[in-house]
Amino acid sequence: MLLAKSLRVFRGSWKGLGLVLVGCVGVCCVLRFDLLGVAARVPAASQVQSLGLSVAGNTYRFTPEEDGELVEQVRAIHQAVIADETYILGMQSSLRAGAADIADVAVPEDVDETYTGLRLTYQLDNGSQVERWYSLPITRDRLTQPDTYDSLLDQLVNSEVMKARRLHLDDGSWTVDGGSLYVEAREEGYDLGSREAASILAAVERDMAADNWGDHDWFDTDSGGDYALSLDLSYIGADEESYDWITIAVSPEMTETVACLERLGLVEQQDLVTYQDLYPDVYDTATEWTVPA
Repeated sequence: MLLAKSLRVFRGSWKGLGLVLVGCVGVCCVLRFDLLGVAARVPAASQVQSLGLSVAGNTYRFTPEEDGELVEQVRAIHQAVIADETYILGMQSSLRAGAADIADVAVPEDVDETYTGLRLTYQLDNGSQVERWYSLPITRDRLTQPDTYDSLLDQLVNSEVMKARRLHLDDGSWTVDGGSLYVEAREEGYDLGSREAASILAAVERDMAADNWGDHDWFDTDSGGDYALSLDLSYIGADEESYDWITIAVSPEMTETVACLERLGLVEQQDLVTYQDLYPDVYDTATEWTVPA
């Protein structure tokens, strides 16, 4: 019948078909405009069994029992993001609209706006999971304004507590057990033993205490000022089945870490060159960088 282009098969069912179409449109509207408030939901702290946070290149896991204050800080950030939904969508629309006009335009060094990803994963006590991912505009102006998600994120990520969390300091759940170091100038790499890794971790901790490590710059344009070293530390969990790692950019300000690497015989003075010194053509500030068409 369909091949003969006959509509008699639908005779008597037009009303039902119409109701189905109306129902589909209704469901789409509910999902598109979040009429049930699902996308705007921030689970209550009393419902949260654990909370996963991924931001600024690091991933964290909090539990209300051990990290009640951090859970509340993350929930406050989530609420601020939801409250600024219109602003965020407007900024994203402006970015898309202007994308066609930025070809061959030099990118200024003092960028006032950037974007960061934010992923939140709530494990609830009823066994369900709430997961949200956002691409958030960050501006220098809003970083100075209290209660904006920009400012709240900066306060959290650059707090001493979170810096220590990145290194798993005073955390019995993790033990540093090794790592690796690659010296760009010599094109040589080393595997680190547990003792070497522990010594380096202690040195990084001292640099952190002196404010020479750990601050996240939302507007970092990779100027090549770090030493041309690739340093990774690996961790093993208390269950001996979980693993984690962290990549540490070694800057000239990290005197404790550099001195430790020298004592261990892993680097020499001639190895301590920055990426900009090693690759001047790549980081030539006199060359105007443009966005490719």
